[in-house]
Amino acid sequence: MYKALHLHSGEEILTLGPAWRGRSKELRALTAQDLLVCQGCRQAVRLKAGPRKRPHFAHKHLQGCSYGGDSPRLLAARALLYEALLARFPGQVDAEWLPEGADLPRPVDCVLRAAAAPCAFWIVDAYLKLEARQRIQAALARLEMPVTWLMLAGMLRDDPNHAGWVLLSPTERAFFCQTAYDEIGREQQLLEVDFGSTLHYLNEESGALTTLRSLQRTHPPNIFSARREECALEQVQVSAQGELIHPGEDRALNASRAQRLRQVERARRWLEPPRKPPAAALTPAPAPQPRQAEHVTCIFCGEWTDDWWAAWLEDGERLGKCRACLERGLG
Repeated sequence: MYKALHLHSGEEILTLGPAWRGRSKELRALTAQDLLVCQGCRQAVRLKAGPRKRPHFAHKHLQGCSYGGDSPRLLAARALLYEALLARFPGQVDAEWLPEGADLPRPVDCVLRAAAAPCAFWIVDAYLKLEARQRIQAALARLEMPVTWLMLAGMLRDDPNHAGWVLLSPTERAFFCQTAYDEIGREQQLLEVDFGSTLHYLNEESGALTTLRSLQRTHPPNIFSARREECALEQVQVSAQGELIHPGEDRALNASRAQRLRQVERARRWLEPPRKPPAAALTPAPAPQPRQAEHVTCIFCGEWTDDWWAAWLEDGERLGKCRACLERGLG
């Protein structure tokens, strides 16, 4: 463990914190006087440090305390996570946070307090039985804090028969979390339930973060397909709500949502009933007015008539030949 309490002042001493880096001699002097104790059982602790080890505490005489039994892999992953968060949010990150009265087997790995509501980070370093999983999830749910779950990379198993498929244990499936970034590549799906879920895997040796997005079951019970993102933890963006975002995912998410909106609009136009024409289009057009018959003056009989078979304009006067004269042989 990286955190201990000063027996007299109650001060939290975090060996990973900027305030105590490079002060191993002072910490050894305090532990030699039994002034530093475990925050869980209040038993004295000693400092352990070396050229290949980050300074951390261990019980001098472990008696009935569930804290301090963290594996080296978990300690290494916790330190990587704390340092990555602290680089982005100086002074707003706590490690090994032990909420009062919480029924947890160990402290919360990291807590980010960059937003109005703090968020927790919990690293899963081994397969857990159902009761242990439920205990952790229930305890953190009672704290009413969003939780970002991370598995150690050694737990990730690829399907040897299919590229892109993974084999997920009940422990991994229990910590599925759906995020906005599961939408990427799911433009043909319009319902959130079809976008899939996310799992993060942290490599405590290389510092790489592998994220499986859009996880969906391919074959029951444990074969899943996913979109895989991988980069160094130091390159990952972290939102104030604790979301881990790989480079380029924000841009891909915006493009995916824009494409989905276009599809939704096309579907809406196809499904909506045909529009009624405007009221003006329903009003019948007025009946055409009959053309006024033109009158002419017959050049044979001199009658002013509209019953003519030839007509022309001469010196401003309408002249013509009437049908009556045509029947009489005048034409």
